[in-house]
Amino acid sequence: MFVYDALEKIQSKCDGANSEDGIGFNKYDSKKVKRLQFQEKCAENELRLKEILEKYTDTQLGGVELRTEYARAKELDESDILLEARVYDEYDKCDLLIRFDYDEDIVKSLGNTVAQFNDKTKNWHAPFDSHEQIKETLSDYRVIDNVKGKCIQR
Repeated sequence: MFVYDALEKIQSKCDGANSEDGIGFNKYDSKKVKRLQFQEKCAENELRLKEILEKYTDTQLGGVELRTEYARAKELDESDILLEARVYDEYDKCDLLIRFDYDEDIVKSLGNTVAQFNDKTKNWHAPFDSHEQIKETLSDYRVIDNVKGKCIQR
């Protein structure tokens, strides 16, 4: 079952964690899901939802395996640079996630922009509104642009 189909199935029975009936999401997950469900359907958000939904596969989804539609099944090719919109739960804002296999020239190029390296995720991040600037900076490389429109914030 695809992640977004599983989300719909659970939500169709969920009362928003108003009662302890063992149906739907718990209160903590309900808040996270409400934020994520209206965000751009991209790999990052889909993987976050999948992580939440996996807790409910045995009890409410009949033990199905969750599959992703938007998340890439394989790693990037050596020369690929992937741009995606990423939503941070803790800040409820969107930024640009820039992923690629290490390349000194790309690192130098990004060092001249507003992008910053995150030691924890081992990826580069930039403000969402710098999307066009980052694309222009990386125009000499093969860029896979998975940013579709704006990140909707709720």
